[in-house]
Amino acid sequence: MTIIGSCKRQGFKDSCNPTIKIFVEVNWAESGINPTKENKAYTEVHRVSMRFFPKDGSEPFECYLEESVHNGFIEVPIGEYSIMAMNESVHDVYWHDIMDFTDINDYNKIAAMVAPKDPSSYKFYTPADGELFMTEAHKLASWSIDDFNVTADMIQTTNGNITKIEENYFTINVDMRRLTYDTKVVLTAKNLKSALAIQGAMRGFSQKVYLSSAKTEVLPATQFFKFGGYTYDEGSIWNGTAEAMFQTFAKLPEGTQAEYTMLLDVLLVDGSAYLPDIPFDYVLTDVVNPQNGALINIAVSIELPEKTGDENVSVGDWDDEEHIDL
Repeated sequence: MTIIGSCKRQGFKDSCNPTIKIFVEVNWAESGINPTKENKAYTEVHRVSMRFFPKDGSEPFECYLEESVHNGFIEVPIGEYSIMAMNESVHDVYWHDIMDFTDINDYNKIAAMVAPKDPSSYKFYTPADGELFMTEAHKLASWSIDDFNVTADMIQTTNGNITKIEENYFTINVDMRRLTYDTKVVLTAKNLKSALAIQGAMRGFSQKVYLSSAKTEVLPATQFFKFGGYTYDEGSIWNGTAEAMFQTFAKLPEGTQAEYTMLLDVLLVDGSAYLPDIPFDYVLTDVVNPQNGALINIAVSIELPEKTGDENVSVGDWDDEEHIDL
């Protein structure tokens, strides 16, 4: 089956400029995204955009794979380009209130930033001066090539990432790389049953990543999260574990003097906020820095007082509490 993509053409200098038909093959294996189909629609990704940056300085334009996010044809004007590919597009409403894109007309500077978060919605937390906050990122992946020439004689030649697949067509092989990473926090708690809710603030992961280089910016921020999945130890109705999973752009660039810390806060089942003599504030730099995979694992332990519940207390009551300075 022949699948044709589309191009957004308002950036073309000359609508009569000859175009070359190119086949695009997308590999998602290392992207952290699984674009499978359900009910004829793709899950996790809706389309692929390829943003072309002309070397002559003219306006960038985008070509899309929409019917299939795995492969398809695009038509590109003859010229010299740098290319950045990503899931969705920098213009999509999909990213609204989640991520912003900056310097979209500069191949070397185009970047994604996780949208800022208002810390006032988390009553337990007192921000430090200049502290930045971020929401949880959507899954994001990219691919790039610095130099890509579309020439009239491409039918007779091969160059770089371009390989001949049929008599009249060439392929661009797009190997998507992940830009978002998961962090998993496993909390072991004595008297876990005493907790109505447990939430935390993870400090240090980057708020910004460059799409063409896949490098993060030295822009650490704080991300709030809540624990779920309470599991009690075998034979115990009090002790157990809770888990939290959240997604970020991960660590600061290599060589940066990065620091990673985490603060936990607990609302007890009797409706009171637990204020231990020593706050649940953890320095995790030596835990996070050695981990370079797709998943960052953090494990901590706490001990809570033994409390019985108040059936009239709900997690929503926490939002009405006065500000708690930890």
